[in-house]
Amino acid sequence: FFFSSRRRHTRFLPVSWARRCVQETGLKLDNELEVILVSDPETDKSAGCMAVDVGSMEDPKDVQGLAHFLEHMLFLGSEKYPEANSCDEYLSQNSGYSNAYTTIDKLSLIHI
Repeated sequence: FFFSSRRRHTRFLPVSWARRCVQETGLKLDNELEVILVSDPETDKSAGCMAVDVGSMEDPKDVQGLAHFLEHMLFLGSEKYPEANSCDEYLSQNSGYSNAYTTIDKLSLIHI
């Protein structure tokens, strides 16, 4: 992995990306969410990761585990995939998967 940092965002990218011509573009959405897009013309895969700078250390004292609980709630349904696990089923049918994790200072959601 090679280290790449932009503003206060820090991430690790595979070394193979550092050796190839990979394009990186940053933008800000209307809702103020900052997005970093990485394009690699040599692959036929796509992935997305969302990291929120709030983790288990932000849990209220009377609701410990809230961040981890909310992580699991992200997979229970959405407007596009209203049934529980329907997004995971779609990803699986297309050779993809999803995962998430919570740390003391971050919640991350990954779709591949």
